[in-house]
Amino acid sequence: MHHDFQFVYKLENDKAELNLQQEEVSHFRWVDLDTLVTKEYGVRLARVAAKIKENSRV
Repeated sequence: MHHDFQFVYKLENDKAELNLQQEEVSHFRWVDLDTLVTKEYGVRLARVAAKIKENSRV
């Protein structure tokens, strides 16, 4: 997952290549949905993560 302001991206492949714009990015890290749901990154993002988890259960 990548949280960028109000955007969340889900990778479909663990081997996806990430190309960072070094002048715009620092201290990035990937976290799983379970971490986002804990509200460590804020209530709004926790709600989004919970909805993604709920909709991913097929």
